[in-house]
Amino acid sequence: MILMFALMPIFSFQKNEGTIYIRATLPNSVNLDESVKLTQEMKRLLRQFNEVEYILTQTGRPNGGTDATGFFNIEFHLELKPERDWTRKISKDAVLDEMQAALEVYPGIVFGFSQPIQDNVEEYMVGVGFSIHGRDLGSAIADARHQVGEAVNLPKGTRMEWAGEFESQQRAVKRLMVIVPSALLLSLFVLYITFGTIRDSLIVASSMPYAFIGGLLSIMISGMMFGISVGVGFIIMFGIVSIDNIVLVTSIKRILRQKRNLTLAIDEGVRQRLHPVMMTSLISAIGLAPAALSTGIGSEVQRPLAMVIVGGQVFCMILSFTVLPQVFYFAYRHHRHVKK
Repeated sequence: MILMFALMPIFSFQKNEGTIYIRATLPNSVNLDESVKLTQEMKRLLRQFNEVEYILTQTGRPNGGTDATGFFNIEFHLELKPERDWTRKISKDAVLDEMQAALEVYPGIVFGFSQPIQDNVEEYMVGVGFSIHGRDLGSAIADARHQVGEAVNLPKGTRMEWAGEFESQQRAVKRLMVIVPSALLLSLFVLYITFGTIRDSLIVASSMPYAFIGGLLSIMISGMMFGISVGVGFIIMFGIVSIDNIVLVTSIKRILRQKRNLTLAIDEGVRQRLHPVMMTSLISAIGLAPAALSTGIGSEVQRPLAMVIVGGQVFCMILSFTVLPQVFYFAYRHHRHVKK
């Protein structure tokens, strides 16, 4: 769990809005005619990408007059086709990389890549946002903080705050640092109420790390980033693993009271619960498969959540039927229900 919170500030995803927002900053001395000419050239260059549906451009200061910019400011709004209609097997990040490379033919012009909603939110919250295309949010902010800390000496009595999407992420992480431990403590309390003994509660609780191991491996194998939705997926997995192992431990204890043979009780209990748990996991995996494999707008949220649950259930099922029986054996080998 500590590793989960350590990873969360480092890795973060950006919601795919299905659009691209590009701001080109020209030299301040550029005139209107040259700015319009460059706008048309860049627009024709960007229209060569088959993934683009249409492009809207604006040269100069925005209509609202909130930005103190002049003819040196050019903004591009690129509406993308749905990814299922793309003729090339390519990701949006790869398209951004190609666009950035194509625009490098214009020396002295600074290009910023973002998305409309993301840019507006960041501008509203912090006045001036910056592009971190090609990097994750956490490491980019960490590097920026380090560089600013070395280059800027703040006057006494002043402080610097990092806002925008990073600030929202930090608030979410702080909430999860309260929610996840609280969920674990509540689970332990419910387990104690269910079994009435600390021994059985701890046996089932010992399986909770399986959820973290399974979810983390599925995220690493799929190559997804560790974000807030992954943390929510872990909470769900804690509940699923607890329910499966409550049933398993209850089944083994029932057989143990009847047969008074620990090895036989564990063997029969595992065999009785194996097929039902496999069917439950299979149904859940089938139901969540569309979300785990989705690539459309909003998939950055639902894919990691679904992947943690689908992949985590597979690993948890394997560990629950191999490791937990061993834990049960060592916990009950001297119990009064076991024949000496």
